[in-house]
Amino acid sequence: MNFVPDNLGRAHINALKQAWIALIDAISKETSLQGKQIADSVYGDELFRAVGYDNPDVFMLRWLRSRKWNVNTCVSQIMETLKWRHDWGVQELIANGERAISQEEIATGKAYFMGHNRFIPPTAEDEVMFNAFRADTKGKAIAEAAHRDAVQNYLSVTLQWTNGNENGNILSERKKVRKQLRHAFEERSPYISTRTHYHRIGV
Repeated sequence: MNFVPDNLGRAHINALKQAWIALIDAISKETSLQGKQIADSVYGDELFRAVGYDNPDVFMLRWLRSRKWNVNTCVSQIMETLKWRHDWGVQELIANGERAISQEEIATGKAYFMGHNRFIPPTAEDEVMFNAFRADTKGKAIAEAAHRDAVQNYLSVTLQWTNGNENGNILSERKKVRKQLRHAFEERSPYISTRTHYHRIGV
């Protein structure tokens, strides 16, 4: 089921608001940062990396639906996932991609490489671009700062919305900051992730 946040009923809108409040509070308790400042925390960063290009409300609604709209269970499981992502180095895995898989791991039979396929050779295509983005430390810093600012703006407007402000201006502003967040992640993405076989074939 694909959720369209604009078409939710009142009960689901309230659950979504409660989930945002509870998740921001949970991250605040773990990090001692308040409100939009959680963007500077490891769990805030993990959250919005996990959101990626998606609509953050849709991300949250998927969790709520999977937990049968139980806000506490939903937020608890999101926090466990963020901790797991941080503890097990998901960011590093995404940043280095296939090139970081060790020969020992490949030998276990968990994955294999075909060398060539009808699209392109999957193991060497991105080497030049990969190295160019990794060498551009200034560009990475700028992109990360812009994404962090976009996260803070999104959280600031979302907190106003969750606290009862539902006038047309705030709803319009939420759409605006959501687009800014997506654009900022798009600019940051080449510095923190590498392309996989699925990107190359346009999936």
